[in-house]
Amino acid sequence: MLDASLNLFKEEDIVTSDKNLFIACVYIPPVRSNFYKLYNCDLFVDLENSIELYSSLGDVILLGDTNSRTGAIDDFVSNDSIHSTIRNRLDDIFDYSADIELNVRNNPDNNTNCYGPKLISLCKASGLRILNGRHKNGFANDFTFCGANGMSVIDYLLVPVSLFPIVRQLIVSNFTTFSDHAFLHIQLSLLCNKQNSTRFPDDENREKLSQDKFKWNDELKEQCRDCLLNNMEKINMCRERIDFDGQQLLDNSLDEFTSTLNDIMAPFFKKRTINFKSCRSNICDDKPWFNAQCKDLHRRYINCLNIFNRLKSQLNHSNLIRAKKDYKTLERRLKQEYMRTEGNMLDIMRLTNPKLFYKKFKRKASPKHAVPLKLFHEHFKSLCSSDTDAVLDDSQFNNTDGECIIIKLSINELEFIAANEILVKRSTGYIDRVCDNCMNILEDEAHVILACPLYDDFRKTIFDEATHFNSDFMSFDDKQK
Repeated sequence: MLDASLNLFKEEDIVTSDKNLFIACVYIPPVRSNFYKLYNCDLFVDLENSIELYSSLGDVILLGDTNSRTGAIDDFVSNDSIHSTIRNRLDDIFDYSADIELNVRNNPDNNTNCYGPKLISLCKASGLRILNGRHKNGFANDFTFCGANGMSVIDYLLVPVSLFPIVRQLIVSNFTTFSDHAFLHIQLSLLCNKQNSTRFPDDENREKLSQDKFKWNDELKEQCRDCLLNNMEKINMCRERIDFDGQQLLDNSLDEFTSTLNDIMAPFFKKRTINFKSCRSNICDDKPWFNAQCKDLHRRYINCLNIFNRLKSQLNHSNLIRAKKDYKTLERRLKQEYMRTEGNMLDIMRLTNPKLFYKKFKRKASPKHAVPLKLFHEHFKSLCSSDTDAVLDDSQFNNTDGECIIIKLSINELEFIAANEILVKRSTGYIDRVCDNCMNILEDEAHVILACPLYDDFRKTIFDEATHFNSDFMSFDDKQK
């Protein structure tokens, strides 16, 4: 969820609860979204089924963008209580819990859309209630969406009535330049078990974390050794006090041993303290197309946004939309012009300086090495051995007298093409590379000539094309002369 932040706080003095808590962050696409062209479903029905499933396992909290405008519609069943005479007769048959009538939501958006009644029906069926406009601090009574057509409330926090007290904060934050939605800041007090909980440092202690580092000095090695021997009794006492009965006792014993060792060895080393910061501020440079005019429009957009966050009126909203449109339009145009100019420069570079052009697109990763000739030969040797039961004599492959040995091989076209693709790359042309590598493998390495009809046809075709190309080139050269 990019438009919501959720903080969980642990209250150690609260009694442990055995029920699980499920927090669901949801997004329901708008009515005209292409999502419904791909999937024929009702997301509110699916969401209600999921809430029913997880409600049997624990409590459910719903948070997210539902694109629903509910206006002032009640999210509970009014006058749902049963008369006492009827309830007394039905107590033996079933238990019925009536909806609790809550106070009216303080909703600044009084309009509704087609998703609004669906969300209200979901609340009535599941027992969840909209907390926007109902929280005690009053910071949730604000718009959550600001678009070109207006403002609305479409981001909600749905909580069961029984969990209202654990919601410590619900704040609809100010709008930012990152999204059209306002952040929902939520703080919950969870019911945790002290035995299973883990203590984490708070923000103040986390910013003060530091670590001491010692630099080893080889010249003081003998002095360190003597100091350790002199304090061996103290070290043995720490070792004897190590308690393995529990994790906390073991940690305390380890801290004591570490502190003792630091006190003994620290005087002989150079100490340096490293402070860890909670965050680092990175200064980003502006994009190449972000000129002075674009900066001025961006400042105007930020100024209008701040004014709108202070007072969400129709006039401020119109000024904000106009400033945002002017800034985004200019930024988009400048970016397109920059990309077009860079593309033209690359086209000119490709024609005038190809070496520099291809250098810009050079692979950063090192290319894989070509298959060595020996491995290439062993591959075809294994093919020959697997197809026939005859055992090849190594003396035939170590023949140095130049005697030609003819071996019939059944090599299909796919095997030859695959072998040709892994040939060693050389600076010569494709035709020379095929012929040179094949002849090197057949003559230099193995002193064998393969009598393969497929290879003969392939070689004949290549040389015919090469001869035809050379003759055409010579005839053209003669004409020029």
